[in-house]
Amino acid sequence: MCSMRGRIYVYGVMLAALTLSMMTGSLLSENRRENGVQIGLRVEPSTITVPVGSRGYAVVFITSEDEGEPKVSLKIVNPPENVRFQFNPTEGKLAPLFTSILIIEVNLNASEGTYPVQISALTNKGFSSANITLIIPFIEKNVTAYDSNLGNQGNMVGGFALRVDPSNQVLKKPGGSVRYAVTVVSFGGFREKVILGVEGLPEGAAAIFNPSEGRPDPVFRSNLQIFISQETSPGLYTFTVYAVQGENVQKTNATVKIESFNLIMVRRLKELKVEVESDRLKYNPGEAVRIFGHIYARGQFPSAKATVLVQVVDSEGKIIHSKLLETTIGGYFSDRLTVESDWRSGSYTIFATASAEGFKDGFARTIFTVGSSTKPSVVVDSVYTTSVEGEKKEVFHPGESVVVWVLVNNSGANLNGGVVWVEVTDPLGIPLMVTAFGSNIGYMEQTMVWVQLKLNQDATPGLYEINALVSTGYISKGGKFIAGKEGAFLVSPS
Repeated sequence: MCSMRGRIYVYGVMLAALTLSMMTGSLLSENRRENGVQIGLRVEPSTITVPVGSRGYAVVFITSEDEGEPKVSLKIVNPPENVRFQFNPTEGKLAPLFTSILIIEVNLNASEGTYPVQISALTNKGFSSANITLIIPFIEKNVTAYDSNLGNQGNMVGGFALRVDPSNQVLKKPGGSVRYAVTVVSFGGFREKVILGVEGLPEGAAAIFNPSEGRPDPVFRSNLQIFISQETSPGLYTFTVYAVQGENVQKTNATVKIESFNLIMVRRLKELKVEVESDRLKYNPGEAVRIFGHIYARGQFPSAKATVLVQVVDSEGKIIHSKLLETTIGGYFSDRLTVESDWRSGSYTIFATASAEGFKDGFARTIFTVGSSTKPSVVVDSVYTTSVEGEKKEVFHPGESVVVWVLVNNSGANLNGGVVWVEVTDPLGIPLMVTAFGSNIGYMEQTMVWVQLKLNQDATPGLYEINALVSTGYISKGGKFIAGKEGAFLVSPS
């Protein structure tokens, strides 16, 4: 979609125009001609794996040669039992490209297996269809504290267990990275969100979890990718992987042996990164608001404890809650307050500022709604990367294409004329791309945008940071940023 060489900046690109430039050529080969009108339908990815109790996404692209901009509607034909399919939006005009996000929710009672799913696009002059494959993998639903599959690495405390496979890795290729599979298994009805983190990596190493948080229902899986730079000396290093939920902390050790290195990286001032969120998006008077989050630097928890100032501000800018916290093991922090009866209805902002010795301060914010709101209450729910085929991926090589996905939720008033921004910077801190998508997000709606970046053949190896932001409009026209979230991916030498 966007091929970047050097410092190239892209501003104000609409989603339809952005996707059209990449998809139009390939769509034509899959068109059908019905009643004299040619309709093209394509779904990316065409194969989707969604465990029970989880949610998956795909993007539907439709084109038509009809110059009258016909209205198109989408539907699922013969869906599997206990699986919910939702299009966002369900219908719209072809002008000449129509895109929709397909949300797939797999119920806990769904049966594992591989299911063909047919998607149909209908207009008043014709129709087209495409098949996708839904894979519901087998997972063990009856996990006990004596599950032998967890081995010695599984620690059954606090309603969930943690395992890292393999426990030992060797890095032989100069530079490069190693991957570990992280599994969190719940028992006793535990279904809370768990945050993953790593501590004790050697100097110059960077880590990425994909994803970094999730709910074990009953299993949550993630990939941990560790990138080693020239700053790291050869040797055997032991590090700790954490799974944290409130006061419940699971941890297990793993090792990486570095035999050689040959990679140039520029040392930058370490900056604390902060993630903060509330347990829900909307509350009523008398209900408790749980605030939690964690801090990290270059993908891992800082060795020094940090202090976090948590403040809650109402819609008029008044501070109604302020508390200074100290991070616990794993860089975790949490707070709690109750919605008072005299609180105004509207949007409330949580600010979290983290400080630690030897690090640049970090900052984050999120929003929740009390009652009904006359203003949008928008949060960036997730930021992640995939290959062009739709496979979740966190490590890329020079010359490959990276697809960045951003999911945004709104629990307040309609956001009309909003803008979703995606910025990618390289390991030297140089912006490679800034892309803006115009977006209208209604009450209790979500939208997903994506952008593709083609890496140069001489792309600098290291950690590439993603900054996803939402504003009320284009900044040049007075828009203000109201939400954001960060992500990252690694570029490893070929």
